[in-house]
Amino acid sequence: MANTAGNPPGATSVRVAGAPACTLDLIMDAESVPDAPPSESVTGGDVESPTHGVGDDRSTGEPSTSEPSGPRANRRMRVATVLMVPALLALVGSAVLFLVPVTNPGVQQCGPPAWFLLQAGTNASLVTDEGKPLHGWDDARLRQAQDDRCSAQVADRAVPAGILLVTFWVLALVAVVLGWTGRRALRKHLTVDRQ
Repeated sequence: MANTAGNPPGATSVRVAGAPACTLDLIMDAESVPDAPPSESVTGGDVESPTHGVGDDRSTGEPSTSEPSGPRANRRMRVATVLMVPALLALVGSAVLFLVPVTNPGVQQCGPPAWFLLQAGTNASLVTDEGKPLHGWDDARLRQAQDDRCSAQVADRAVPAGILLVTFWVLALVAVVLGWTGRRALRKHLTVDRQ
């Protein structure tokens, strides 16, 4: 193969052995060949979005500093479960104080404080119809009966029982809200993961 003078630049003249009278000039002009279009790796016109790792910010691709919603939801539900324990204890304590009967020995059976309050109960008199001390008691015993009157005992029970009842409702309400929001966030987190 030899370059023949007079051919254009970039052209190549090829002489075929055994055919002296026939010279095949193959001219390949690099400039006359159009550039091939770049190959496209994307088929169907769809562009795949970059893969993000767990906890990455989908707008920037950088790791997110916020805590995933799954563990946060689980923590809310655990806190709700823990709060229900003191709430139930407060309810039991309130029930005991409200329902265990009280009595003024030798004077009156007061009954449960809750029932006494609902009936607007009154204290029994410490004197007889004749104006004499009940059972002929002396002043010391009468003072003791006065201190143990039903209204005083019911008040001593009702105040802490009411505080415990309010504590129960506050803790129970907080536990219900945390549990509800936690379950809702967990369902949303699982739905996003499945998608």
